[in-house]
Amino acid sequence: MSGASMTAPATVAVIGSGASGTLTAAHLARRAAQTGTAVDIVLFDKGTPGAGVAYSTTDPRHRLNVPARGMSAWPEDSGHFLRWLRRHVAVDFPEDGFAPRLHYAQYLSSVLDQARRESPQVHVQHVRHRVTDLRAVGNRLRLSLDDGTNRAVDAVVLAVGHAPASTSWAPPTLARSPQFVPDPWRRGVAPVVEAGDEIVLVGTGLTAVDMAQRWGRDGVRVHMVSRHGMPPLPHAAAAPPAPAPPTARRPTTLAEARHFVFVAIRAADGDWRRAIDGLRPLTSELWQALDESAQRAFLAGSVRRWDRVRHRVDPAIHAWLEQRRTEG
Repeated sequence: MSGASMTAPATVAVIGSGASGTLTAAHLARRAAQTGTAVDIVLFDKGTPGAGVAYSTTDPRHRLNVPARGMSAWPEDSGHFLRWLRRHVAVDFPEDGFAPRLHYAQYLSSVLDQARRESPQVHVQHVRHRVTDLRAVGNRLRLSLDDGTNRAVDAVVLAVGHAPASTSWAPPTLARSPQFVPDPWRRGVAPVVEAGDEIVLVGTGLTAVDMAQRWGRDGVRVHMVSRHGMPPLPHAAAAPPAPAPPTARRPTTLAEARHFVFVAIRAADGDWRRAIDGLRPLTSELWQALDESAQRAFLAGSVRRWDRVRHRVDPAIHAWLEQRRTEG
C-alpha cells in the first residue's frame, strides 16, 4: 500500500489446548475485541481444544468436582455454563448438579468458537503439533515443532498441565506387565478385567475415584492404596453461597497461611466447605505470596489435607464409594 504503513498483528502462542489453554485463548480474544486490537492466537496441541487430560474422558460417570453454577468460563457471568447445559444437555439441569466432564470439554470448545466469532480482528489457529523447543531470537520468540518446522511469535503462554505421574516406584517385573497401567488417561490397550479379578489403585485422589468407577463393577474388588489413606471429601448436598474472599493481608509463611484459613472458617460460622469455596478466587494469589520454604513445607506435609477439602466430589459419587466400601 503506497504511502502507508501497516503493523502486523501480534502473534501469541498458547502451548497446550486443555482447559487453561482454551480459556486463555478465549479471554485473550474477547479482550482484543474489546480494545480493538488485532492479534493472531495459535494453539499448539495434538489434542482437541477444551479437552486436555482433565476433560478428555468420555465416561459419563466421570463428573466435574464443582457444581455447574461455579464452572462458568466468564467470571462476570456465573450462569453461562449452566445456561449452556440447559440448552445442550438437559433443559432442567440443576445449578447444584455435577455435569459429566465430557460436556465441559464441549462447553470450553464452544466458548472459544464464540469468542473467535465475536472478535473480527482476532485470528485463532490450532496447530496439531508438539512444541519441542522455545528460545528468544531478537525481540521475538522462536518455537521448534516436532515436525521439524519453526514458528516465530511475539509472546508465549505455557498451558502444558501436569506432568505424568512417576512410575519409578514400580519394580521392573510390574512395569513390564500388560496388567500394569502407568497412566490411566493415556490412550492405549486397557487390561482385561473379569468378574472375580482384583484391582489395586495406587492413590486415593480424584483420579483414583474415576478409576474406581471405571473398574469397580459387579464381581470386581478394588483396593485403593496410598500413604495417607484419605479419599476426597464430598460437597454439601445443597451448599449455601460462599462468602466474599477475605481482604486480610496475604500470608507469607505456612503458619500464617493456616491461620488465614482458620479465620476464614470462623467467619463462615464454622462451615469449612463454605470457607474453602470463598477462598477459591484467591488460591493462586495465596500460593504465590508464600515464600519458597513455605511452599516446600506445604507440598511436603499439608498438600493432601488441602486437596481433600479443596477438590471435593459429587455427593452421589461419595455415597457410591462408601456403599461399595461397606459392602466390601
